[in-house]
Amino acid sequence: MGTKHEHCKSVYFLTSPNILQLQPSAVKELPPSLEVYDSWRNIGAGIGRSGSWYSTAIGEYFERRHFNAEAPYTRKALLGEYLDQNETNSFASAFIQTSKEGITSILNHKFHITEVFRLKDFSKCGIPSITLSLGARNYFEDNRFYPRRDTCGSSFHLGLESSLLGAIKEILERNFLLRFWLTNKCSEIYSKEHIETVLSNQETYSLFNLLSKHGNLKAFNISDPIFPGECALVIYGAHSNSSTVRYCAGMSYASSSGDALNKSLLELWQTFRFLNLFETGFQDTSTIKDPYQRHFIKCNSISTYEEISNPHVDQPRPKNHKHQITLQNLVESIESLGASGFLYVKEEANSEGRMHYSRFVSPDFFMHMNNAEAFNLENLYSRRFLTDILKGRLGKMVPFP
Repeated sequence: MGTKHEHCKSVYFLTSPNILQLQPSAVKELPPSLEVYDSWRNIGAGIGRSGSWYSTAIGEYFERRHFNAEAPYTRKALLGEYLDQNETNSFASAFIQTSKEGITSILNHKFHITEVFRLKDFSKCGIPSITLSLGARNYFEDNRFYPRRDTCGSSFHLGLESSLLGAIKEILERNFLLRFWLTNKCSEIYSKEHIETVLSNQETYSLFNLLSKHGNLKAFNISDPIFPGECALVIYGAHSNSSTVRYCAGMSYASSSGDALNKSLLELWQTFRFLNLFETGFQDTSTIKDPYQRHFIKCNSISTYEEISNPHVDQPRPKNHKHQITLQNLVESIESLGASGFLYVKEEANSEGRMHYSRFVSPDFFMHMNNAEAFNLENLYSRRFLTDILKGRLGKMVPFP
C-alpha cells in the first residue's frame, strides 16, 4: 500500500511552518496525506481529498504550536480567587487524582492563572494555566499537580464558532473513547451492510474495501446517549505475520454515522501510514517524542485488536435523540449533567482573516487520555458508569494515538 518515503516532496518556507511534506499514495484509490512542521517539531497532519488535507494539517500545526509555546497566563492566584465554590472543589478533586505525589494542599497553592469564559454564561473567570498549556517550562511549581497533559479539547479555526464547537467536540469524543475502553461497552456495532451503505458516496468507500481485503475492519458507535450525534470508532486488525501493521484505529464525532465513519476511516488510514513508515523504516521508539504515539506503536499487535474488537452493546439511543451537533446542543447536554466547563479563546490576525485558538477544559470530565497514570478517574461524567469499569483496563492506557 505504499510507504511514506516512497513518494514525498519537501518544500521549505521562510515563515512557519517551514517544511511541508506531501505524501501521495502509490494507489490512486487511497487518500493522500500531508505533514507540516517547523524546526521545533510542532507538527500538523492532514489526510483526504479536495484540499481538506491542507486545511486540516495547517490547522493542527497552528493549534499545537500555540498550546505548546504561546498560551499565556495572567497572574498567580489561589483557585478560589477566580472560581466559585463548586468549580474550586471540582478542580481540587481532579488535581488530587492527577498529582503524581498525592498532594492534598491544593486550595492553598497559588497557580499561574489564565483568563477564560464559563461555558454556562460566558462570564469571565480564571483557571490554572497548566490545564491549557502543553509546555512545562513556565509552570515549574504547578506541574506536579497536573503532570500528564495532551491536546484534548484543543481547536483552531478561522471562524470563532467553528473553533469553539471543535474544542468541545474534541474533548467529548475523547471521553466517549475512554468510557468505551474502560467499560468495554458501546451503543452499537455497525454492520458491514450499514457501513457500505453510508459510505457508498463517500471518499473512503474504496479505502474501506481495500482495507477489508487485507485485514479485518470493525466499527462501533461509542457515543454517549445523552449527547447529540454519533461517535464512530473504526479498528483494523491483520493476522498475517508478514503485515507491518497489525492494529490501528481511527475515530470521529459527527452528526451522522456516514460522516463519522468517513472521517474515522481517514484517521485510521493516517495512523496506518504512520505505523507502516515506522515499522519499515525506523523501528526506534526513542525517536518518537509523543508518549501517546510511542504507546500506540507498542500496541501494534493482533492481540490489541482482539482485545478491543468484541465490546458489549449497552444503552441504546433513545427515540428522541438529537442528531445535529451544534454549539447549543452540546452546551445544553453538558449543562444537563450539571458539569462546569471553561473556554479559552485567543484571536489573531493573518493574511486570510481572523484566526481563533480555542480550548475546552472541564474537571468534571476526564481531563486527558492516559487512563493508566495521573488520571482523574472519578468525576461528574464518570459517576454514571464507575461500577461498570473493568479493573483490568485501568492499568492499560487506551490503545489510541
